[in-house]
Amino acid sequence: VSPPVRPLAWGAAILLLAWSAGFALHAVGGAQVARAAEAWPTVTATLVERASVTPGPPLLPGFRRLYVAYAYEVGGVRYQNDRVWSDGALAPTALAQRRARDLHAAPTVSVRYDPEHPGTSLLFPEAHGPLAASSPLAWGAIALPLLLAAVLIRSARRSGDR
Repeated sequence: VSPPVRPLAWGAAILLLAWSAGFALHAVGGAQVARAAEAWPTVTATLVERASVTPGPPLLPGFRRLYVAYAYEVGGVRYQNDRVWSDGALAPTALAQRRARDLHAAPTVSVRYDPEHPGTSLLFPEAHGPLAASSPLAWGAIALPLLLAAVLIRSARRSGDR
């Protein structure tokens, strides 16, 4: 007796749809933060920890993680953050290395902070990560699981007809 195909196919399809939805929400969320951050006020920040570039995830060899910690003051309160871009710290290798070189040359930087939540800040308000809304990788991470889910749903329906 073989295991039932329909429940497995439906379960896999639901997981793939959830995967796609998660990637889509991440991409859209990063773009929304980037747009909002363009209007945030800027403040001068001191570098607390020098910029460093480390390898990104193994599945994304063309991306590097840019890390830098900075401190700034708003309304007499001191904040510290390490958020680089609106969608995280990953960027294409050349961009991450160029930004790190620029940051090594500067003792202070301008950061944008959310006036409603001053502890939320960005060093660069644009989105450049592998899941930025403009990234082909993001669209592939959304489209491929959707396509696989459609195939699984179709095969589950066909196996149910037999």
